[in-house]
This record gives sequence, structure tokens and C-alpha cells, in this order.
Amino acid sequence: MMSDQEYYVYPILEGTDWREHTEDHRFCDDPSCPCHEDEENQETLQQWYDEGLIGASDGDLISRGHTI
Repeated sequence: MMSDQEYYVYPILEGTDWREHTEDHRFCDDPSCPCHEDEENQETLQQWYDEGLIGASDGDLISRGHTI
């Protein structure tokens, strides 16, 4: 029996460069990208931590460009 829930499929392409930078996704997964050294990005991440929006482990994942 099928449910009424909607499902979405998102393709994941291996070898794709995911260097997308937005207000909500300030860090990419490329450690050599300048986004990881950007002071504004670091300050925003610290502000999210200070406001209790993220924990320390989440901040570490975000700064490495991973999804939490």
C-alpha cells in the first residue's frame, strides 16, 4: 500500500566540485578554498555557536563543508 508522503530524489554525482557558497552554506568541502580562512565566515560560525544554534561538533562539520 502506498502512503500519501512525497519523496524526493536528489542525484549525487561522484567527482563533482561542490564549491557552492551561500549565506547559509558559507564553507565548501575543498580544504584549499579561501572560504575556510575568511574571517567573516569564521565570525558567523562563532556567532551561530554563541547563540546556541549549533554545537561544537556541528561547527567543526560546517567548517569542513559537511552537512549536519
